[in-house]
Amino acid sequence: MSIIDYSRLPVAAGILEQRVMALESAGPPGIPDAPRNGALHGRRIDEWLRIPTPTPMSGRDWMETMLPVTSGSSNAMSLAYGNGLFVVSLNGLTDDVKIMTSTDGITWTNQSTPGDSLNWQSITYGNGLFVATSGSGGNNQFGSIMFSSDGIDWTMASGQFLGYTPTVRYLDDSYVITSRNVSGSTTSTIFTSSLDGNEWAQQSTLGNWIGRGMTFGQGKYVYPVTRSTNNVSDNSSVFTSPDLITWTQTSFLGARRSIWSDVIFAQDCFIAVATVNPTDAGPYEIVISSLDGENWDVLMTTNNPPGSISISNIIYANGVFLAPRNGTGTIFRSLDGVTWDEIPSGIDDLSSINALVYGDSLFAYITSQGPRGISVMTSG
Repeated sequence: MSIIDYSRLPVAAGILEQRVMALESAGPPGIPDAPRNGALHGRRIDEWLRIPTPTPMSGRDWMETMLPVTSGSSNAMSLAYGNGLFVVSLNGLTDDVKIMTSTDGITWTNQSTPGDSLNWQSITYGNGLFVATSGSGGNNQFGSIMFSSDGIDWTMASGQFLGYTPTVRYLDDSYVITSRNVSGSTTSTIFTSSLDGNEWAQQSTLGNWIGRGMTFGQGKYVYPVTRSTNNVSDNSSVFTSPDLITWTQTSFLGARRSIWSDVIFAQDCFIAVATVNPTDAGPYEIVISSLDGENWDVLMTTNNPPGSISISNIIYANGVFLAPRNGTGTIFRSLDGVTWDEIPSGIDDLSSINALVYGDSLFAYITSQGPRGISVMTSG
């Protein structure tokens, strides 16, 4: 196992130092004798950072279950947990399998869905509803949305969204879809939202910038993006918005081949991860962090072309950050978001990990179609 101590990097150490200084100045909430004026009073730094002590083997020991679909017939696209249920969405290539559910991540049941010809590419859970999106597959076309309170009985939404490659999330009491649309030489991101999962409204368009993951924290939406000039990836950056309508670009400007795949807000910090396919000299940012969503520091880079590093998503649960590294059989793991190591992912065929979630005291992830089929991995 390769251990990567990124706290030795000045920028990473700076993030940790900023957290400690902030807590020394104000003191963490809820602790009467919190340190102030630079005095840690002999307490551990992680105590003042309020980092929960994780279960020692969290995200380390994995058990594999094969999804009961015909090999080569479907591809797992997304995974969500809510209401005591894991729900996976698939694009059925030959099998009529679109949604499958499980209470334990081991035994899976096929569920019927409206729109038999649709492939559901992204799924989320929030406020008592599962919401799934199906891309149109073309520019200037509308994609479909369905929702369910129990993951079993699904209803087609009355609203739609414009574009393709949709990602849906539940953020700040709303369901939010980011999708892409191409008009001439411009590839744009389109933001569409809903309060109830049924009626949807387009909020804004971000021209020449595209991303995959978005999060909400400290009163703002945070969206890491890559600039698309003449439909070719250019520099990367981060945008913020208070309302999904007005967007402001931050000062961060990253490498043109860093395509941001996900971002979260956890432990009072924003962390974004990237997929990189180097074709020329680096370095390429693959993990960046910010305390306010505006000012970003680089925590991890790669500088070894040709080759690629693909981090599909990042989550924080049970006191640990996990970010799957596709095609390597490893997962980046951190207790504080600053110092990272690599741990085995539990699969040997180096399949891509399409989604990683946490629910019912279990981490669970799904792989893309591999040599043996689709794997569901669980760790508790």
